[in-house]
Amino acid sequence: MLNRGTVIAAAYIVTLTFGPALAQDLLSPGGGQVTDELEAKDDPGRREALQEGAITYAEDFNVTAEEAGRRLRQQEALQDVLATLRERVGSAGIAGSYIEHQPQLRGVVRLAEGANIDAEARRMIEQSRVPIELVESAGPSLEDLTRRLENALPRLQELGGGLVGAEVDERTGEIVLYYQGGEKVPLDPEARRRVQERARELLQVPIRTEEVKTPVGDGHTRGGADLSSCTSGFVVRHPSTGTRGYITAGHCPDNQTYFEFGGFSYSTSFVDEIRDADQDVQWHTTLHIEEPRFYASSTLSHRPLYSQRTRAFQSVGGYVCHRGKTTGYSCGTIQSKTFAPAYTDACPGTTCLPVWIRVSGASLRCFPGDSGGPWFIAYTAYGIYKGQASSGTSAADCDWAFYMASNYFGISLVYD
Repeated sequence: MLNRGTVIAAAYIVTLTFGPALAQDLLSPGGGQVTDELEAKDDPGRREALQEGAITYAEDFNVTAEEAGRRLRQQEALQDVLATLRERVGSAGIAGSYIEHQPQLRGVVRLAEGANIDAEARRMIEQSRVPIELVESAGPSLEDLTRRLENALPRLQELGGGLVGAEVDERTGEIVLYYQGGEKVPLDPEARRRVQERARELLQVPIRTEEVKTPVGDGHTRGGADLSSCTSGFVVRHPSTGTRGYITAGHCPDNQTYFEFGGFSYSTSFVDEIRDADQDVQWHTTLHIEEPRFYASSTLSHRPLYSQRTRAFQSVGGYVCHRGKTTGYSCGTIQSKTFAPAYTDACPGTTCLPVWIRVSGASLRCFPGDSGGPWFIAYTAYGIYKGQASSGTSAADCDWAFYMASNYFGISLVYD
């Protein structure tokens, strides 16, 4: 009889949900059962997990560890309030919403022209434990800007010029275009200028261009722990058959070996994957016992998963952490929820939608090999790693990273 080992994902544990006709296929976004409200339990382990995230938060924002822990707890509730306000005001009335951490934690909601704030929304703002500021804007809504970007992206990619990504800046109301700089794209300045002028004509809204010196792309393979290529993400269970396995990024190789930290290793069996405009995920089965726990800040101990936070309930400015095989554990702040990767084969056969989440920070580390790994705060799942702009494994080398939000897995999480 074989001894059955235990599989702990480097992220969370999840259940895949499948259509009746394709029992092994991943579903499209929204197909899985998701839980937006915070269900995390108030226990000593949860407080300890928040304090681990607070260490890097304290360094990033120059506050005490105690204050950092308090802010991370408040951030969870604040993101819920901001999401509810966005829903009440309506997508046509929101120009942007985000969290600021300095000089104190607060929320900001930018209102599009003609937005209506009802009495209930104002009551929510007044009763929020964290200050929320309403800012009137004469510009278009976030919905309108995102639609313009989505419609223009195929043409923007055709223009060339080394475009590697684009997003809407919710803080300023601009569309931001990221171009690969340095020796990777030897484009003369005049040609680049012509491309950017054409982009302005296409979008017909304020744009900002930024040059990225570090290489931008998916987080492909590097040696190390967890998987032979990339990082293991969530343990999954087929809802009909009960078969379990794990997920990782879809762009990772199909043949994988799972490495338990400090222990054994074994091959896993590829089942299926989806790589399209808003998904980059695959899943594998194993011959071992999978538990609803994940490695986070330590490779010696693991955490249970209590909840998930979908894209709608994540906020620009929110603090979030990740674990990757190459760079380990680090954290940063969400810069955009509308990032669209635009480098070659970012979304094979199609144009990426502006739904990916981009993160940066003074302590953030990112590099190829981290793909498929978890993004989280404490015991709450946020997503899995897709790619980065990075030239090395230190924080100084990482410009930013981006991930797929949990509701795009096509799965439902299994909580401990």
